Amino acid sequence: MVKNNLQSPNSTVKKIKNNSTSSQTQKRKPMYSKNKRTALTIGIFVLSFLLLYLFYVVNYSIPVRLLFAILTLFISGVAINRINAFDGDHGIYLLSGTRGIKTIECLSNWRKGFWIFLSEWGLVLSFGALSYFIFKNRISKKALVIGLLSIFAIIFVILPYFLLSLQFISLPNLPSLNVISSQNLISSLTLNTTGLVLLIITLFGGFSLFLFSELLIASGSTLLNVFTVASSIASSTPNYTPLSTSIPALAPIIPGIDIPLFAGILSLAVILVVHEFSHGILSKIYKISIKRVGLVLFGVIPMGAFVEPDEKKVMSSETYKQNNIFIAGVSANFLLTFVFFILTVIFLLFIVSHIYVNSVYIYQVVPNSSAYNVIIPGTIIKSWDNVPINNISTLINVASNDKPNSIVTIVSNNSTYKLHTNATGKIGVLVTQSYIQNKGIFASILAFLYQFIVLSLTLNFLVATVNLLPLPSFDGWRVYKNLIKNEKRLRYLSILTIIIFVILALPWLFIL
Repeated sequence: MVKNNLQSPNSTVKKIKNNSTSSQTQKRKPMYSKNKRTALTIGIFVLSFLLLYLFYVVNYSIPVRLLFAILTLFISGVAINRINAFDGDHGIYLLSGTRGIKTIECLSNWRKGFWIFLSEWGLVLSFGALSYFIFKNRISKKALVIGLLSIFAIIFVILPYFLLSLQFISLPNLPSLNVISSQNLISSLTLNTTGLVLLIITLFGGFSLFLFSELLIASGSTLLNVFTVASSIASSTPNYTPLSTSIPALAPIIPGIDIPLFAGILSLAVILVVHEFSHGILSKIYKISIKRVGLVLFGVIPMGAFVEPDEKKVMSSETYKQNNIFIAGVSANFLLTFVFFILTVIFLLFIVSHIYVNSVYIYQVVPNSSAYNVIIPGTIIKSWDNVPINNISTLINVASNDKPNSIVTIVSNNSTYKLHTNATGKIGVLVTQSYIQNKGIFASILAFLYQFIVLSLTLNFLVATVNLLPLPSFDGWRVYKNLIKNEKRLRYLSILTIIIFVILALPWLFIL
């Protein structure tokens, strides 16, 4: 649901206005006084957040929670819109005005060369080495070199850290991960064949080609699963497992449902504001006035933003200036990806250990063993034979010294046990490692910041790359329109992208 809209703010605003005022000739007036409107709106926000948080913690399937969340956002959006008479309809409404324009003007006057370079750098990240040729030498050699080096850094240094987001993203069939150490991530940075092919594709065509290739591969895999299911139906023994057990490659981002509520909202807000302000900054640098800025909300969740420049001046400006304006938001999100990557590494190295406590717990007891009906699953092991246990490696080393038919002393979180080993020196417990958050306000604040930083690392990259797709209202669409003069080809490319999205959404029909 993350979306921005510099590229066609007028069209989006008009669509929302037309839907909400098609049978009206005048703007609707608010139903209540200002104080009453404020009180009712705050009440709706609080109630909606409570419901979204409830949906996040209850043990229902993701599709069910998603359905109830969308219904809640729809009802709250309709109520807020009717109370305040905003522009909008169907639970979606606009908050717009001139606040923020002065800030954009001040930023545009600070190091203009930096902002222009940032846009050129973003074009290289978006279209790879091809950018130097397709933009007719409007890309400096400095931007080209730094951009290509940045592509290498993102693929082999930053992308592995996206695994951290699996701790905070809830999707059907997505494996959950505990806290990952920086050392484990760094050790995973190897130049394998897949990574090398990915690097070559991205260096050549940028992350626009990277994303399109990934979508094609994912849609191909989904189609293969569809054919497998279809063939099983034809053979009278339906098998929906290939689709019901696959991870949906296409999913909405809704704080409180598939990502943490407050950390998710803060992350999306930062992404949208920085993205749109960057569009505005480049517009002001090229002497194009800004009419207003705004936020698009669905219920109480920000789902998009827009900067509304003078569209006529944008379209009458030189093509390279248009491209720099259109790509500015993507460039800013790529830059934030690097910023939040640095913050993530700092947290992993110095702060995560103050948030989480590493523990080893028993998740299963073998029947008829000495531990059976003595130790219950979920018991945390504090020490084993008087040796403190903080990780599985330590436990393995200590337990390897246990002799057959001897006594093992285990101190747990609730008791102390003395158990006899069997003929192989085992007591019959299966263990795993987990991380438990420390108690206290300080640890909770750090945990919230950690969630926000990790989500921002991943979502900034996703917003940047998704906005490169050749779809109407996306930044990439306007750039592609300047590159592809044949409207039919551009339309076919857009239709192909939509078809891919439909295919990627098919697993949702089989996930319960």
